[in-house]
Amino acid sequence: MTPLAVVGDVHGNINALRAMLESVEKLRRPVVFVGDYVNGGPASASVLEVLSAKKLVHPDDWVFLAGNHDLALLDYLGGGSFAAFAAMGGIATISSYVDSVRGNVRAAFATSVPEHHHRFLQELLPCYDSDRVLISHVGFCVDRPDDRSKDAMARGGSYRVFASPSPRDLVVCGHYLQRSRTPFNSEHLICIDTGCGMADGPLTAVLLPERTFLSV
Repeated sequence: MTPLAVVGDVHGNINALRAMLESVEKLRRPVVFVGDYVNGGPASASVLEVLSAKKLVHPDDWVFLAGNHDLALLDYLGGGSFAAFAAMGGIATISSYVDSVRGNVRAAFATSVPEHHHRFLQELLPCYDSDRVLISHVGFCVDRPDDRSKDAMARGGSYRVFASPSPRDLVVCGHYLQRSRTPFNSEHLICIDTGCGMADGPLTAVLLPERTFLSV
């Protein structure tokens, strides 16, 4: 297995992200981010600014995957429901870009999102898939385990992945909040959503093939 560092859901927590970046950059190995960079925490704009810059620095060996919250942000910018976006913690994301709004919230928000943030979100990948390991936001779609579309990999989540046969030797995901604030670690599935930005938990990464965890 290629040595990797896989970073879990950030959810607008810029302090945790900066601490994690300081750790993983020292490792000098490819890094995969499982998505959900926005919503919940107070600094989604800063998170996207930092990560879009890192993408330019590491164009070949850092991989940025899509999460359902990232797609929800694009949906809202494209005319989706404010209520649906707000229910996912989107008000914190809007507030990270816009100090105050009078009139059309969506228009003010859309004007405040830089083009390079929008491009970063549009270019997020559905998954990292090799012969031995599959990394995506939700793991895999239980009903369509071979589906590698962005919808399946970022929106098609079900807690059934924890008890379903794995399509690879190892699947690594985020998305499924671990209330214990510690990663889920079984033979074929690792979940590293430990509540960063959403439930006052740490940001967690797993180093592969060692299965060593970093939490900040």
